[in-house]
Amino acid sequence: MTLKYAIWYLVQPSSWTFWLAAGALLLLWCRGDVRWARLLLAAAIVFPVLFAWAPGWWFVTRPLESVAERVKDLPDNAGILILGGAVDLASSRVLGEISINENAERVTEGARLAHRLPNAPLLYAAGRFVRKDPQVGESLRHLLNDLTAGRSRVIVDQSSVDTCDNLAVARKVRARLGLQGPWILVTSAWHMPRALLCAEAQDVPVIAWPVDRRAAPDLRGQWIAANPWRAMLTLDQATHEWLGILHYRLSGRTRALWPENTGADAATPDISSDPQKSVEEIRPVAKNTGRILGQKTFIETFVELKPLPAVADQRTQPPFHAAPWSAPGPENVDRHAHEQSLVEIAGASELAIGARTGGQPAA
Repeated sequence: MTLKYAIWYLVQPSSWTFWLAAGALLLLWCRGDVRWARLLLAAAIVFPVLFAWAPGWWFVTRPLESVAERVKDLPDNAGILILGGAVDLASSRVLGEISINENAERVTEGARLAHRLPNAPLLYAAGRFVRKDPQVGESLRHLLNDLTAGRSRVIVDQSSVDTCDNLAVARKVRARLGLQGPWILVTSAWHMPRALLCAEAQDVPVIAWPVDRRAAPDLRGQWIAANPWRAMLTLDQATHEWLGILHYRLSGRTRALWPENTGADAATPDISSDPQKSVEEIRPVAKNTGRILGQKTFIETFVELKPLPAVADQRTQPPFHAAPWSAPGPENVDRHAHEQSLVEIAGASELAIGARTGGQPAA
């Protein structure tokens, strides 16, 4: 762990309540200053109420996630670039197998793109922390090969340190492969602005493909967080991104404070990212790897999106969940049994995720 990350872990917003309360106790103990001690203690109470239970975290996170939307049409000559951060390195070293964390959608969505573009090379920017344990890097490579079913050439970078290093490596790999098209940049939506700024600084053409959204487009249903601890962790991540954007600009690693190009001019908006305008039929295909479902999430199950047959106007088609249900009959009993098993698997995954987040749904 570098010094800057050690300092960040001490001063991140989730620790502010502790430091405010500790400051109040110190003032009361050392100086007997009751007035300032009360103010600090009140701040220690009000802060988590405003930013964890109330939607303060949303106002910090949403501007980051709204910088880019997915596109519908992707060039055939593009490559797939997945930025690291989806692997729990500490757990992977101890367990001797890949452990995916809350950013797992970077991996699953990158694998889905590999099925959509079977000839595209796939670069996973794992970073130098993976290099410390070659077994983790090799296991990660095998996992990506399994998820993509060998459809893409998988490259795992183990040399970069941070986001701008990831894009610098992507530029070199693009030149070495002779890739003519842009990279499809797959990373969490809250991390996308900094990634795009680094891409502009490195002159790497990219098409933004944000995943792992935490803040919905509006506050309906989010005025009170269902999981305050998850909301606080989201606030930590968003605050870290804002400080990272400022740090990169002040250190000269980026050319601006906000990205100007998301690659959307090379394609049209992907309306399938809007659940009310979905044009793709989501068919989860569960692939059990032999272990008990629920011990791990996102590794035992992989979601593959299969497009609907072409129609005259796809925007008028209802989403998959709105399709009429048909009773199981002789002609569709297998389909009913298959879908019922997928519902049970999805329920087990929800329970596993709930267990990791304290039994509450995500904020």
